[in-house]
Amino acid sequence: MCVQYLFMSLQVFIFYWVIRMVCFQVFRKLTTLFKSLGVEAVYDTSCSRDLSLVESCNEFVSRYKQSRSDEKKESTSSLPMISSACPGWICYAEKTLGSYVLPYISSVKSPQQSIGAIVKHHLCQKFGLRPGDIYHVTVMPCYDKKLEASRDDFVFRDQSDGSDQMTTEVDSVLTTGEVLDLIQSKAVDFSNLDEAPLDKLLSNVSEEGHLFGVRGSSGGYADTVFRYAAKTLFDQDIKGPLEFRTLRNSDFKEVTLEVEGKTVLKFALCYGFRNLQNVVRKIKEGKSDYHYLEIMACPSGIIFCLGGLSFFS
Repeated sequence: MCVQYLFMSLQVFIFYWVIRMVCFQVFRKLTTLFKSLGVEAVYDTSCSRDLSLVESCNEFVSRYKQSRSDEKKESTSSLPMISSACPGWICYAEKTLGSYVLPYISSVKSPQQSIGAIVKHHLCQKFGLRPGDIYHVTVMPCYDKKLEASRDDFVFRDQSDGSDQMTTEVDSVLTTGEVLDLIQSKAVDFSNLDEAPLDKLLSNVSEEGHLFGVRGSSGGYADTVFRYAAKTLFDQDIKGPLEFRTLRNSDFKEVTLEVEGKTVLKFALCYGFRNLQNVVRKIKEGKSDYHYLEIMACPSGIIFCLGGLSFFS
């Protein structure tokens, strides 16, 4: 296979915490850096994250309605719906928990794999390329994203132009720590790098230079799905931050919506294996009353799963 183009997709926000610059500046400087190394295009994964969020919202509403129907039929509920963006959690669930948890996990791809599919399918068609012509690298804050990219689920058969090759949606993953190692090994003065124009085809950047984001340290799944469900299912338009209530510790929080004195939505943020195991046990025993669980294997979620980063002072 002869690769003609090198594309990169990255989570810009995570560099903000380390380099202490405005997120938009970081994005432009990283674009300069990667293109100086031969990268054809650099995209921010905020666009694929939004796609994952939209699909998660739709899936939850569908499951919620199905659950209400199941209650009348006295059949097994399709809730709680559990987020699927954390590869560490998914590996643990598949290898350790098995059939009593897997049906509850969302079928939506993570932002990394969503942008992988976009690059290898949509962009290839748009630019008249074969998937094998593009080598797609993502920059992620988690080492387990390397395992996610190598899963058989995300390998497809490329039969364009009469070829018959197996192709991955994401060819390689660099952690944010590895990118900082690269910057240091190349002796790059990052603060004085030029700010290159952005490749806006797959980026949530406005004309004024604002990079759009969502609330939450781990992709905003619970926050976004909760607001959408409240509006779609109960015509409740929630303004301002959600009022999460801390339970056992700061990594286990819940938020509820009440309508006419009845709790109609109950969501939780569950980070770290200690909290995760408690939640899973309740699901196994049929005692979980949550409708949605945003689960991350790392304590504090993605924001402290920094792929080997050391904070600059």
